[in-house]
Amino acid sequence: MNSLLAGGDSFTAHLMESNLAWPNHIKEWIAETHSVAEMASDNELIARNVIAGLQKFEATHVAVGWSDPNRFSLYVNTEHPLYMDIYNKMKDHAGFTNQILTGEWHCSTHGTFIKPGGGYDSWSTKSDIVNNLVKEYIKNYHSREQQMMKTLESILLVQEFCSNRGIELLNFKAWDHDLFHTDYPMTKHLEPLIDKELWWLYNGKCGLKEWCQDKGDDQMPGGHPASEYQYLFAISVIEPWIEQEDF
Repeated sequence: MNSLLAGGDSFTAHLMESNLAWPNHIKEWIAETHSVAEMASDNELIARNVIAGLQKFEATHVAVGWSDPNRFSLYVNTEHPLYMDIYNKMKDHAGFTNQILTGEWHCSTHGTFIKPGGGYDSWSTKSDIVNNLVKEYIKNYHSREQQMMKTLESILLVQEFCSNRGIELLNFKAWDHDLFHTDYPMTKHLEPLIDKELWWLYNGKCGLKEWCQDKGDDQMPGGHPASEYQYLFAISVIEPWIEQEDF
């Protein structure tokens, strides 16, 4: 029996009826499916969730929809003297979660990821501490080159983990973001290590969003593929890959 672990951001995580993501459409007789995808994830968090998920679930296959390399998350824990203040103000916020420790999209009293998601440059919360942490990171540490380094290292982590354990792997882009479109001095040694045979790239460079649009999705509720096109992606791309058919 095949077992599939799905990882990614909201394009793989959505559970709303209008945007029900592709892992929810995989037929049970094709693969038992578990998802560790998470809303607003950056690529480091996607990799962490996949690695943790592979400790929890025995998977024969892993499929990962990688997000915009420029997204980031910040991990804060009880080593921060004001962590419980942060926790109490952020505990119901969707951008404050630790799936690894809680098994759900919930925060942990030990430590939690701050996830600004796609709107990181204008993100604001009830916690001034969190707002300042995010603003400081963007001002002093965030760069496109560094984020691409982190993304490629995260992809390689998952690639090597699956290879070492004989797990089938399929990667794709959630949409046509910067990945594989840039040329930075600090990523030149990393990109050649990525096995492009393990990638599904629509038209050689694009992702799930563009595929759905070309299939007729002109609605994109909330900027994400509609459920019927997520279903189409599941039966046209993911299921044939699991069954080792052309896709």
